[in-house]
Amino acid sequence: MKPGTIVGGRYIIRRVLGKGGMGVVYLAEDTRQPGLRVAVKQMSLSATDATAHDQAVLQFRHEAEILSTLHHPSIPEVYEWFEEHEEYFLVMEFINGKELSTFVDLSGRRPPAWLPTIEQVVDWGCQISIVLAYLHNQKPNPVVYKDLKPDNLMLTSDNTIKLLDFGIAKSLSPQGRYSTILKGVGSPGFAAPEQYARQQSDPRSDLYALGGTLYALLTGHIPEDGVDRQQAVIDGHPDPLVSLSTLAPDTPRALETIVRKLMAVRKGDRFQRTEEVLRALESIRDGRDERGLRVVSKILVNLLRPQRDETSTPVESATTPIKRLVSSRLDEHAFRTVAAAMRDAAAGDEIRIRPGHYPESLVIDKRVHIVGDGRPEEVVIEGTDTHALLMAGEEATVRSLTLRAGPLAASPAVEVKTGKLTIENCHLTSASLAAVHVHGAGAEAVIRGCRINNGAEAGILVDDHAHAIIHDCDIVDNHFAGIEVSEKAVVEVTHCTIRGGNGAGVLIHGEARGTFENVDIAETATCGV
Repeated sequence: MKPGTIVGGRYIIRRVLGKGGMGVVYLAEDTRQPGLRVAVKQMSLSATDATAHDQAVLQFRHEAEILSTLHHPSIPEVYEWFEEHEEYFLVMEFINGKELSTFVDLSGRRPPAWLPTIEQVVDWGCQISIVLAYLHNQKPNPVVYKDLKPDNLMLTSDNTIKLLDFGIAKSLSPQGRYSTILKGVGSPGFAAPEQYARQQSDPRSDLYALGGTLYALLTGHIPEDGVDRQQAVIDGHPDPLVSLSTLAPDTPRALETIVRKLMAVRKGDRFQRTEEVLRALESIRDGRDERGLRVVSKILVNLLRPQRDETSTPVESATTPIKRLVSSRLDEHAFRTVAAAMRDAAAGDEIRIRPGHYPESLVIDKRVHIVGDGRPEEVVIEGTDTHALLMAGEEATVRSLTLRAGPLAASPAVEVKTGKLTIENCHLTSASLAAVHVHGAGAEAVIRGCRINNGAEAGILVDDHAHAIIHDCDIVDNHFAGIEVSEKAVVEVTHCTIRGGNGAGVLIHGEARGTFENVDIAETATCGV
């Protein structure tokens, strides 16, 4: 569907969020509840065979019916589903976050590019166990999810796990038979062996997939397929699943034991109830096991990059992201440049910058948080002959900084070429080009609580299919336009003030789109929009 299409008489389609075998998921706005963003799933009806078509419709309705009965913080709420022009739509809560698969390289390279910390994996495992226990204890019929894997688990900004895509979930009747006969066996490496055979799947099948998910997050490898493992055992050969102790030797013994039991080939050898898994993981998280995480956490803090100099920067806490202090003054406990701290940082680290002036041009190519340790005007990063900051990774956050490009830079102060950059409570300015330039289909910027001024061109320029969310910002005295959107880009602007300048407050052209709510535009030389 094209952006701007209205379905259900109320939902305006904005952009594609994702595609899969079951259909396409769009970001949309509810015109009856201004400001409410929803996810609209359009079922794929590519099957030409009448039986296959009917089964696809049945599967769609089944997903909608299951989700409508479930109410849990880790499960998206379903608002409605409907048929329109022989198309089927499911309207759900929009979840803003990242799939767990984006936090780990599952390409099989050794070593993986980077991995979550063991603390994070254990916490995620606890959260997944809680929502699985909720599903498995549904009355009168337990719900078996059947497709647990990192791609179907989303992490929100408040570190909450959300379980996505119930397309092949099934309800188990008290007689041991599923209430539907839908196709779908799960995903190779994560699906239990019985999901491929004539055996009945049950909650223990989800526990196998939980083990596979933890295995992948800990090692960066997709586990050996369950059917191949089962056949090897039947043939009298060793289990081909490579042990955690081989791929991730620093994994605590207790955690390895849990994963091994979860991934047992025979259902009878696994944990029999999800609550047992939760208690076992909580014992590691809370340090009650003799080999628990709290005991070894200081050793594990930098296990992903053992080649680094462990004394190069202080660790404030073994249970929080490492803070790498940067100071413009002589300080034996801090880096002298932000770039040096960036080179040494691991994914997920926080780089805290003390007040000062830093004539640097930063390139962000890893998931980090860069935070000014003071008011934005006290912490200044200035690109003298190019940008102050270039986003070229997957995701990062910058907060409480002044980012500016000087008159000789011929660059924006902040340039987002790929990935998602969140900018909060910053002062952004450029004496040469736009203060912020977001461009490219894979580029997204979230700009909150910032002051954007004195851009030699636009304050914020979004083009070439990029996406930007701008909230609670003061955009003032920019030469060409406060916000310029072009070349099929999309912006969402709320609670902003746009003042002054020699051009328009907002300029939209080249098939670009924008939504604006509570935006105050005044004192511009030409037009507001």
